[in-house]
Amino acid sequence: GLPFVVDQSAIAGLAPWLISTKPMFLSNAKFDRHMLANMGYILNGLWYDVVTADVLVDENNLHGLKPQSKRYLDYALHALLNEEQNTMYLYAEHHDEFMAYAAEDALTTYGVAAVTHDLLKEEPWFGESNILEYFLKFVMPFQLTIWKMERRGIKLHQGKLKKLVDYLTEKQAEVEADIY
Repeated sequence: GLPFVVDQSAIAGLAPWLISTKPMFLSNAKFDRHMLANMGYILNGLWYDVVTADVLVDENNLHGLKPQSKRYLDYALHALLNEEQNTMYLYAEHHDEFMAYAAEDALTTYGVAAVTHDLLKEEPWFGESNILEYFLKFVMPFQLTIWKMERRGIKLHQGKLKKLVDYLTEKQAEVEADIY
């Protein structure tokens, strides 16, 4: 495949923000973290992923930034490219449009984060807590763990995994026999 074109000087200009410990609002944070790590930047701050937050608000919605923008902000993000176009060829040609799109994407992400933050805060979870606390204390740290596993890989004990598969296959057969 073709290489992914990245304006290294633009990324380098973001370095102080990328390595800070300030909270970051991202859309599809795990992907962004992988892309930045591939360029040598590890996000250190607390991060809030609007896609993951939206899943907790309503798992039945479409969770991309464009549908969230329309649903929460009543704002339609414009499409920069049509399906036949490729960013690698158009970036140099349409640099200003890409920069405007990036700014719009960032502002929209921030706006969606504000709305989902409030919606999660309104939803109770186990007594005096709310879904926002669950999201920040458990979901986002777990997403970071998954990201690290994807970066590093994980070690599996093949014998134990085989026993688990055999056990679950047996249980599945029993449940299916009960149902049918």
